[in-house]
Amino acid sequence: MCFACGKYIISFILYRFKGKLIQSNFPYRIRLDDTLWDDSMKYTWTGLLQNYNVRLNGRGCVAFACILSDAAFGYDTPAVQIDAPSSDSIRIGDIIRINNDTHSAMVIGTDGDEFTLAEGNVGIAYNGSFVSVVRWNRKTSKTIAIDYVWTRW
Repeated sequence: MCFACGKYIISFILYRFKGKLIQSNFPYRIRLDDTLWDDSMKYTWTGLLQNYNVRLNGRGCVAFACILSDAAFGYDTPAVQIDAPSSDSIRIGDIIRINNDTHSAMVIGTDGDEFTLAEGNVGIAYNGSFVSVVRWNRKTSKTIAIDYVWTRW
């Protein structure tokens, strides 16, 4: 897939996915910001199966990012892991692992010096307590330390 064309295809799929679940066989209904999403949410991802013989049983943020990846690329599209990638090599649709390998997010946009992320298991204060939710469109600097990336490009 050409990067320029693929960028718009992935963006369109993720845009449609944001509003409602686009494939009925996904296990969770993900709507807009503040959908509750914590470590109790699980998902088995086979993106690494073909190249690394790994079936990833993700929870929380990993599960969310992997569900988005499958929605955008399909279940059977293999992924590769790139350790310590440069920010210039990150593409829309990539799953980045950040915060000393403790958090995953999908890149849903790049603009100048920023990435736009879709994330699950983001902690927020709510009615005097702490809950974990989905966040769409969080901006972060491209200088963020990225531990590794899973890409299906």
